[in-house]
Amino acid sequence: MPAAVSKALPVHYNYTTTTNTKYWEDSDEVVIQSYEGGSGHCHNDKARKISSFLKSRFVLQNNLKVGSQITLQLKTMAEINTKFPSPNHDESLLLPPFSSQNLVQNLLHFNISSNSEAAYVMNLTLHKCEEKNPINGKLKYQFCATSLKDLLSFVGEKLGLKGLKAVSPPSASADSLSRYRVVSAKPLAAEGKLILCHRYGFPYAVFYCHQPAATRAFSVLLAAQKGRDQLLDTIAICHDETSTWSPDYIGFKALRVQPGTPICHFLHSQDLLWYLN
Repeated sequence: MPAAVSKALPVHYNYTTTTNTKYWEDSDEVVIQSYEGGSGHCHNDKARKISSFLKSRFVLQNNLKVGSQITLQLKTMAEINTKFPSPNHDESLLLPPFSSQNLVQNLLHFNISSNSEAAYVMNLTLHKCEEKNPINGKLKYQFCATSLKDLLSFVGEKLGLKGLKAVSPPSASADSLSRYRVVSAKPLAAEGKLILCHRYGFPYAVFYCHQPAATRAFSVLLAAQKGRDQLLDTIAICHDETSTWSPDYIGFKALRVQPGTPICHFLHSQDLLWYLN
């Protein structure tokens, strides 16, 4: 089982209060959405993280060639440690509905101030999960899973179960920009045969899953250029058709390119890729 899923499996947990919001309110996806939304909500420290993130994970598709030198930061900014609510736990039955219309009830339930950073993240997550067209018409399916059952049902319905595989990249040790050499880049999943799931911030585990069109996955082996080569298995997601995407997309800003340019980004340890062999 991929680590991204096993870490979210339910345990006996008190969902009436939450004191460790720092473990889910500052995730990579929060940074991406805050940046693209241009809300100005981010504080200076988060703005610096955004600047670092812009340089950390995106690469031009042409650079995914054997021998290419690329600079990346593959370690996630914040490890989200929330769990799925247990279906057998009485407290999970008392959780307010996962809906933006019930944001106030969720804030009260988890004892979170309405003007806090955590409240902003919860609101962002709920609205992201309810968006109808977040990638400019290039999205085939989207779904937010708040349980393992829902996650498996959604993926099974869209991809089927025969030959289905799931993988999340191993955690990267380097927490700063590092130079790598591409050792190999092999196709892992073709268009229409993959679903991506990303962890979003909430008091319990939430996976935002989608299947963008004109998207492929590659298994990429990198060699860290530090004294002697250290090999690192990674996964790159490449979007071949981006002409109708917003020019504010974080990947365009990171690579200083315009819509229409094929771009790739590397997954981190809390991302999840489902694909058919």
